[in-house]
Amino acid sequence: MKKNIKFPARQMLETIRTQLLPLVRNGAPIVMLQTPPAVVSYGNPNIVVREVAAPALPAAHGIGGDVRAQHWREANLNAFNIPYWGCVMEGEADLVIGVTREMCRTHRLKPARWIVSLPQGTLFWLPPGVPITMSGLHWERPEPEKAHCRIFWMHVTHSGANCHFCSMANGSHWTHPYAFAPSTHLLPQARRITQELEDRRGDHQQIVSHLLQLLLLDTIRGLQARGEGEALAETEASSISDEDTALVVQRALQYINDRLGVPELTVTDVASHARISVTHLGRLFREHLQSSVRQTIVNKRLEMACQLLEQSTFNVRQISFYCGYSHASTFIAAFEKRYGKTPLAYRQQSQGK
Repeated sequence: MKKNIKFPARQMLETIRTQLLPLVRNGAPIVMLQTPPAVVSYGNPNIVVREVAAPALPAAHGIGGDVRAQHWREANLNAFNIPYWGCVMEGEADLVIGVTREMCRTHRLKPARWIVSLPQGTLFWLPPGVPITMSGLHWERPEPEKAHCRIFWMHVTHSGANCHFCSMANGSHWTHPYAFAPSTHLLPQARRITQELEDRRGDHQQIVSHLLQLLLLDTIRGLQARGEGEALAETEASSISDEDTALVVQRALQYINDRLGVPELTVTDVASHARISVTHLGRLFREHLQSSVRQTIVNKRLEMACQLLEQSTFNVRQISFYCGYSHASTFIAAFEKRYGKTPLAYRQQSQGK
């Protein structure tokens, strides 16, 4: 049965602080999933790797954006632009790694899938570009009804970290609510961890442990800020004076302008930064701007897109990503709805063609 979690940032904060951080401090084993597919388990005998025959992955469906780079729909595999990592908090989990045709040519690999079985308490680190399964039961064995695990996932972006849990039990899989921890410090830390794990020089395990603790502590700090925003959302925050409302709206608008290129930007993020509830911020935007917060974000992204279409040589797909859209098709639909023409038609018209 799925849990109704009202405040995901607070729930995630508590779990990281009381469960995940102690695991890292106590030297939990780590698995590095590399390209070409290889597993570095640092001598942990409980980690089992199986190689099974399978066709090499063809050219992927391109995704683009800040997070997911490639997708193989038929194989249920994804490759990412940014570091992705996690931990098996309960039970056991099987992760499937794919081999692309390009990997086969470059590294002289035979077509296969790698199944990595991870016991409870195992950390795993996924550098960019590795095809891996991110959904399903995470159980590549007979009797799927026996699947039981709970996995912590974190993907690190330029603006912070998206954290969530997924659970498997009784043949079912479900994903718990996401919690976003805003921080610009996390991606450089994650890239340093990837480099240390790939190089494996000297006492890199100790360095990785320290870096991972720092990453988690910065994540805790970001989640604390989000938790405060969620607490504010419980009330109407009506104590704000009338003379301060313009400053609140201005602060919220500046925050939006600074993060137009961030796909994960949410109304909750803006309200948390403005230090008022989502409900109250929405009321202020309607009073001062005659627009909702969400529509304001869309409008500003499209205005930015118009400037890029007029003044740059970037193609439509590039512009969509720069303006915070993970999918070019979503950007084109929003643009056409607002301006009554496609981005390409707008560019041609602005250039007198």
